[in-house]
Amino acid sequence: MLTTTYPRWQGDSEPAFVHFLSRELVKHDLDVHVLAPHCKGALSYEELDGVTVHRFRYLPDRLESLAYEGGIVPKLKRSPWLIWQMPFLFFSMFLFALADIRKNNITHIHAHWVIPQGLIAIVIKKIMCRPIKVLVTSHGADLFSLKGRFFKIMKIFVLRKSDAVSVVSEEMKLFCQEDLHLNRDISVSSMGIDTECSFFDRTDFQDRNGFLFVGRLVEKKGVADLLYAFQQFLVYYPKEKLTIVGDGFEMERLKKITAKLEVGSSVFFAGAHPVNEVAEYLNKARFFVMPSKVAADGDQEGLGLVAAESLASGCISLVSDLPAINDVHNEPFLKFSAGNVESLLSCMLRCYEQQGIAKALANEQKTKVIQKFSWDKVAVNYCNLLK
Repeated sequence: MLTTTYPRWQGDSEPAFVHFLSRELVKHDLDVHVLAPHCKGALSYEELDGVTVHRFRYLPDRLESLAYEGGIVPKLKRSPWLIWQMPFLFFSMFLFALADIRKNNITHIHAHWVIPQGLIAIVIKKIMCRPIKVLVTSHGADLFSLKGRFFKIMKIFVLRKSDAVSVVSEEMKLFCQEDLHLNRDISVSSMGIDTECSFFDRTDFQDRNGFLFVGRLVEKKGVADLLYAFQQFLVYYPKEKLTIVGDGFEMERLKKITAKLEVGSSVFFAGAHPVNEVAEYLNKARFFVMPSKVAADGDQEGLGLVAAESLASGCISLVSDLPAINDVHNEPFLKFSAGNVESLLSCMLRCYEQQGIAKALANEQKTKVIQKFSWDKVAVNYCNLLK
């Protein structure tokens, strides 16, 4: 596994889906090595749930700041000067991957994200003296937000040269076919959710309260729209509360908007939390809101797996009508127009005032996501791809 998103230590708030997939593949008798960037405070090597984890150094500790805490693409948008670290990260990942593949007789590379991991995997495949199979998985940001002719050519090159390609939603597959003109098999294989130990309904509905958002605080998540809608919602129901779980580059701007709208007593910024604590928040909330939209640079959700987590946890889950989210949640009653504050407000009021109907419809979606996104089901899909 080549990735730039991975838990840095136990209880980390970084997205852990690559680790969870790796852990499940180990259960299917695969020997899995993960190569991820190092950062200050993280171990360079460890065995985690049967997965061999290597964290490669690409700069001295105090300078390793490109990966984690929001992701590489959002960091470069906010701080373009960090681009100087990219060559070091790219070549370090390449050299460490090459050494590990030779040392441990690795036969398959699973690259998460097309650039740079996919490109590194293709280069290694070309220079190795023995056969190496490459599976490239795109999660959305790399496909949608890296614009320009150079990146388009790079993405097409990597996806054409891979032995297998997977994306996490039908909308992404359509993008590859129509925008990148890829005429090849593309598997739609999402990541999964832990429906056994973390995301399951364990709180009676009458004991739940309030609205909840979970996710990175970046433009495409639409949290500013949620704040504006919630201010108007409070006119009708002034005692309701909104909790925002997550961190990101928009945190300060969103706090300023909250102060400007004078809703600080009703909105709580909880910060980032590890998976088990996120699951607790979802089991206390009555409503979950996912106001995702298309960002100015074209970035958007590749899937929106947190909607599956919220449904599995028993929330009434309100989501925007972005096409990729349909793979998780396709109930019109619980949907609103992406980027439209009035539509979001209308959906919130409709679901709040008709909670019996909204809960029944959410339960129908809940059954579907548990069947589709449980990790054992997802692991079988990826085992079949690798085999």
